[in-house]
Amino acid sequence: MNARSALYVGAVTHRRVRTREHRLRYSLFYLLIDLDELPQLACGRLFGVNRWGLLGWRDADHGLGDGRSFRDWLQTTLDEQGFGPAPYRFEVLCLPRILGYVFNPITVVYCYVRAQLVAMLYEVNNTFGERVHYLLPAQVQAGRVTRHQCEKSLLVSPFFDGHGHYQFDLTAPGAGLALSIRHADEVGLRLHAAFCGRRVAWSARALLRVLIRFPLATLKVLFGIHWEALRLWGKGVPLQARPPTAQLKPHV
Repeated sequence: MNARSALYVGAVTHRRVRTREHRLRYSLFYLLIDLDELPQLACGRLFGVNRWGLLGWRDADHGLGDGRSFRDWLQTTLDEQGFGPAPYRFEVLCLPRILGYVFNPITVVYCYVRAQLVAMLYEVNNTFGERVHYLLPAQVQAGRVTRHQCEKSLLVSPFFDGHGHYQFDLTAPGAGLALSIRHADEVGLRLHAAFCGRRVAWSARALLRVLIRFPLATLKVLFGIHWEALRLWGKGVPLQARPPTAQLKPHV
């Protein structure tokens, strides 16, 4: 299949800098999905689009989960923020559903007007089922999306308070792709997380290979989060109070 959609197979790394230094690394894959190609990406029971599949995509896993397609929500959001005129094209970097389950700590959306990249949207989830969106203008320089910075507005880890800011660095999709996220405050860097992967052309064979290699990727991410939390707690890192949910409504 000749598609813009692809798979990126690589590794995730996390490095906590302060209080107690802590590192982890694990292999993982992400999908890059061109939303205009979704109908053509469906592949029987192997890859389902808004229905069950061994791997799959569901619009309800993204945006506000209010019944709209993710594409419609993105288009409305960009229109409201003045990124038009349409038509838009969206490429989404995310984990798929695997055996019916999914958890995306972060989803990244490349937002194009015709062939020009005009914005980046970062969708951040926590394990409490809360979600926030950061929509930022895109500036491409030498094939790299320039650095984005925004204030943190969601408690993602119980070992970090809600203060500070994020710094996102992301390369344009190509033979390789790299995403870097830094969480810092007025003192300096607190956490650095990154994904680096190589591009694999979209095909039923490629999907089957990652399913065989990463059959429990979603559970691996969730288990990894809680296991590392247990290790941090064992190192004496204090837990932070969780803000009331009312303060954490999704926003752009």
